[in-house]
Amino acid sequence: MTRILGVSGLVLLLAGLSRAANDAVPIRVDVDRQIGRCYDFWSTGNATSQHQYADPTYGPKARRRRPFVRYVNCVRLLGGRSDKRNAYFKGVGADGKVQADFTGLIRNLRGIVKAGLTPRLVLDNVPTGMSDVKQMHKYGNTLPPRDFKVWREFIRQAVEALGKEFGRDTVSKWRFRAGTEPDLYPGHWAGTKAQYLKHYDYTVDAVTAVIPEADIGPGNILNPARQIIRRKTGRTQWGLDIIDHAAKGTNHVTGKRGTRMRHFSISYYGRVGQAVTSFDVAIRKTRERLDRYPQFRSIPVEVAEFAVLQDEKGRRLFGGDITEWAASWYAAIADRVYALNVARVHEWAQTTWGVWHPRTQVIGMLDMMRDGKRLAVAAPRVPRARCGAIACRKDDGVYVLVYHHYPAREPQIERPVKLTVADARMKAGAKWTRSGWTVDRDHGVWAYRFYADCAAAGLKPLPKAPLFGGNVRLRFGEKVSDVLTANIKAYRKLAQLHQDTNNQSVVVGAGSVTLELTLRGHAVKLIRLAPPK
Repeated sequence: MTRILGVSGLVLLLAGLSRAANDAVPIRVDVDRQIGRCYDFWSTGNATSQHQYADPTYGPKARRRRPFVRYVNCVRLLGGRSDKRNAYFKGVGADGKVQADFTGLIRNLRGIVKAGLTPRLVLDNVPTGMSDVKQMHKYGNTLPPRDFKVWREFIRQAVEALGKEFGRDTVSKWRFRAGTEPDLYPGHWAGTKAQYLKHYDYTVDAVTAVIPEADIGPGNILNPARQIIRRKTGRTQWGLDIIDHAAKGTNHVTGKRGTRMRHFSISYYGRVGQAVTSFDVAIRKTRERLDRYPQFRSIPVEVAEFAVLQDEKGRRLFGGDITEWAASWYAAIADRVYALNVARVHEWAQTTWGVWHPRTQVIGMLDMMRDGKRLAVAAPRVPRARCGAIACRKDDGVYVLVYHHYPAREPQIERPVKLTVADARMKAGAKWTRSGWTVDRDHGVWAYRFYADCAAAGLKPLPKAPLFGGNVRLRFGEKVSDVLTANIKAYRKLAQLHQDTNNQSVVVGAGSVTLELTLRGHAVKLIRLAPPK
């Protein structure tokens, strides 16, 4: 039964939250307990329009729009598109041979490489001429091929062409993925589960015929924490069953047991108002299925689609959320990424018109910690909130990223934090230095000034427009470009990462130091402590 609070009940609830927030959260970092590495999990970005990279001016723009992306995950790479691009399949000749022209594919990938980026190849969609297409679905042709042998030869020729152009050794280091969300019917796969498993076997066989050691895996599956029956189709999610097939199923090509699978990925999208605990559920369900089979226990698990997808009213966000809420949400997710050993989390948008989102500033904080030795952190559970830290030792310094995240956007309640850093190098009375950076409502956020400027310019929100989405035209329409153009310098300045302390002297105790912090709602702070030189 859903309980509806009256006004008095709501007042009592908020009062309770305020009392709880007055209690300092103790967080302890043990510098002498190293538990891993602060690896880079954020440098892969999805791209559905690779043809843009054929324009030599686009690569630098792409780097500015997504400053932390170094790998381009090329989705819908092989045709079957509603825009009719990437039409490399030319049919089957009278002699029964598959005909294809990969000139455009090579041109697009060459542009990615020239931009200083590394392609990752998503082998979809099936070309329209290869399927019995009566209608295109949301993401193009999602039907299986009518002849899987034709598909296999088409893929083999594509990989062979890439090897000749870029060098086999280079292409062998690229990652291959067989499709996208095969359990999303009919958006990404309009065939059956059995047809996808067959499709996967034939795709793997085609790639490994050219590159036997290929790093290949299935399409990213729908979030396994949300096992639901689709109302329109009556179908359930079956993505995790791919693991069982790859481990012990009969291979449709070889007739033998199992299929190569070097990585496995899922989709995970957040929503304002939704707790991040479902992330743990999704990864653990995936690991549990993989762990049933010894050969899959150590393969990388990735999140291949990821963003804040909906605002608090369930309206679709394009370009993610551009407030501090997404910053603390991302910090909380990053904490779980390291705890659960998730290899990569793919990126969509990081900026609007090149202006950094607050979430992107948190990626910048993590990038400052990159390759540091990750440290043990002890933090208690906080009611109705998530308050924690990620810490590392890098060179001589100790970095601690502290975050305070609520599922709801409002109310924003301050919370005191008592951060203790234990380090055997600390001697009583010694002077260390402290530097710090902050993202919160008043630091690193430009959305509120931008919304005020739109109101001053007479722009009203469009009907059912999402709140604080990165694609601002969906909120205010085409005339929003005038506001952005007039105020872009101010927004860039507001979006800069705020440094609140710089080499400030801190007197430490014998073996530890305790810092008293106050974190606003949805705040993220990065603190660097350094010993005397």
